[in-house]
Amino acid sequence: MIESGETHVILNRLGHWRIAGIPERACELFSKRSAEITAAVESAGFATYQARGMAARDTRKAKRHTPPGDLMDRWLEQLGVAGWTPETLLDLVSEAAQERPQIAARLSARELSALVADTLGPAGRLAEIKVFTRSDVIVAVAPHLFGRHPTELARAVEAMCAHPDAIPLVGVAAARERAYAPACVLANESAIAAKVSLQAQRDNAPTVPTAVVAEAMAAKEEALGGRVLTAGQRHMIEAVCGSGRGAEL
Repeated sequence: MIESGETHVILNRLGHWRIAGIPERACELFSKRSAEITAAVESAGFATYQARGMAARDTRKAKRHTPPGDLMDRWLEQLGVAGWTPETLLDLVSEAAQERPQIAARLSARELSALVADTLGPAGRLAEIKVFTRSDVIVAVAPHLFGRHPTELARAVEAMCAHPDAIPLVGVAAARERAYAPACVLANESAIAAKVSLQAQRDNAPTVPTAVVAEAMAAKEEALGGRVLTAGQRHMIEAVCGSGRGAEL
């Protein structure tokens, strides 16, 4: 929730911020950019991140030639058709602001500790990206600090980077800032490595008969339109299926 004067902002079910009190249907009425970009990308036959960026720029150009006054008239008309007036929406926003509890400008020690633990924990944003810098910490924690004093962001970032579970890394290629990894990520990777090492030493795992492996590779080559598997691919498949180890590296 963001508090600014008498206006509050909440995170909705789509993961976007919206002003509390504004009906969700009204938000959807003007949330057309994503649909426009998707339609443009699909018409071009591409679905990459770069294609979406190009589509966003292309579809935005048409708006620049529409005078703001014309846009405002159109938006008011659309709201009116849907059953809302600016006065109605203002009343709804004011009512929502009165109903929402005030939030403290400063995080308590417990709140700060919980924020750090959640962000660095297994389900946190930093564990998801595995290696992070201060910039990533800002992106991860800033949405949780709307309505707080601006200095709380710096305080949270410092607490995050100084926490024992934020492990400093060295030699990270192309890193322009000090890089870190969450302790839970390193622990998981260490556990995975240990499991794989044990399985790689195992020699009694099930194997697949050579003839069956050859038949499967021939079927795959046929499915690929006659393209032949490389020697490395064939060796990998034969090793995985016939070595008898629990894990083949």
